[in-house]
Amino acid sequence: MNDAQVITVTMSAVAALLTAIVTTIVTNILSKKREHEADWRKLKFNVYQEYVSALSGVVNRKDGPSAEARERYANAFNTICLVAPPDVLTALKDFRSAIRVEGKASGPVDDRRGAVELSALFRAIRADVHPSRIGDDDTFMFELGAQ
Repeated sequence: MNDAQVITVTMSAVAALLTAIVTTIVTNILSKKREHEADWRKLKFNVYQEYVSALSGVVNRKDGPSAEARERYANAFNTICLVAPPDVLTALKDFRSAIRVEGKASGPVDDRRGAVELSALFRAIRADVHPSRIGDDDTFMFELGAQ
């Protein structure tokens, strides 16, 4: 082999080695990013699940919410503010406004505005925890079960 062939073979080997290293690094970075996004989505899902559970304890109750239920709801509401994107926060604020009368929770979410805002909130939450979802039917109305 002459010097030109040695240089060509060496350059090819170095290029192959660099390609393998770069591919490994990029794959690792993308994998870590996907893991982080999945962990973040799982955390948000748990926060949203706690909110809906706490919400069930303060609305649609025949005997009204207990002090413990109101505190749980307030904590869940405030926790959402730490993890939710602006779309969810806007829908949350609109829903809360729809069910409040003179600074107090109005009780059942049976009026039209409350139901519309609840559905908008649930759609925003669903879009946040499942971003690959094509979208929900905007005419479908979510509702809470009565206790």
